[in-house]
Amino acid sequence: MVHRAVHETSIIDIHTHLYAPRFNRHAEGFLLSGIDELLDYHYLHAEVLRASDASLTPERLLGMVQRERADLIWRILFRDRAPLSEACRGVVTTLRMLGLDPEADSLDSIRSWFVQRDVEAHVDDVLRRAGVERVTMTNDVLRRRERAAWLSDDALGRDARFSAVVRLDALLCEPDGALRELHALGHDGDNAATATMGFVSEWIGRTHAVYVAASLPPTEGTTLTPSRAGDRILYEGVLPALAEHGVPLALMIGVRRGVHPALASAGDGSGPSDLRALEPLCDHSQALGVDLLITTLAREDQHGLCVLARKFAHLTPFGCWWFLNTPEQLQTQPRHLLDLPGG
Repeated sequence: MVHRAVHETSIIDIHTHLYAPRFNRHAEGFLLSGIDELLDYHYLHAEVLRASDASLTPERLLGMVQRERADLIWRILFRDRAPLSEACRGVVTTLRMLGLDPEADSLDSIRSWFVQRDVEAHVDDVLRRAGVERVTMTNDVLRRRERAAWLSDDALGRDARFSAVVRLDALLCEPDGALRELHALGHDGDNAATATMGFVSEWIGRTHAVYVAASLPPTEGTTLTPSRAGDRILYEGVLPALAEHGVPLALMIGVRRGVHPALASAGDGSGPSDLRALEPLCDHSQALGVDLLITTLAREDQHGLCVLARKFAHLTPFGCWWFLNTPEQLQTQPRHLLDLPGG
């Protein structure tokens, strides 16, 4: 009965980097699809460099055109060796679920299949096969290209399959530059907090965001963001705007950017956090009535996060993010939540 209930229940995926197909009317590269995009992913960039000899450098790999890079990754990780990693198995599973041959020596037939697909029908088919009812996007409206798309097209937020999420990484991690951008957009206010409140309120209303999110580095001491200026913006600008709209805050904590800069996105790492920095946030957000969704990238922080959730009922730990998205962690983390319980 449990098995049947789980497999028949539709899913809402609360964190993706997918976009509604309509975004691609404004610029290429929002909704990515096709076998080349599946293979040209930073997980597999790092993996193919480990599996290759020293002649394949990060600069050479990233300097290839995408099709050439996908062919190389397919040959090295899927044909010359068994695709054992979670990232590789995900590609194999995807191909099998779509009725494609993961044993193919060449990607030509797989590419042809994707080219012939209607994007709207393909999205519906993928969601149906995955048992997913709706996904959330990651909408970085501080980036001009995406902001321009939203401002020019009121229909972007009307696709029932895709919910918007306003992303504020730059505002919390690089506040000086982000605030200059806000001021240029007309959000002056009396100080950084009022400018932030105006911007966040505008974009929650414009996108109908289901939550506001940020990815943060490991926390140290009592500072949650990389600077006290970022913390002030969070506490005095972001949280009041969320309280006004009744929208949760989602934080993904523990990413260390550019551990190996030559690898670009594949060069990011993780680090442990001092979760005491979350305690004042929990206090303050609870007083404002703002719910929290938190996930951590370091495995050793998972237990402490679950314990903290026992103390604050409005805090929900979610997901096994990035390097923790493995079968082992997907069994361990839910058990933590159930056994303590903290979620």
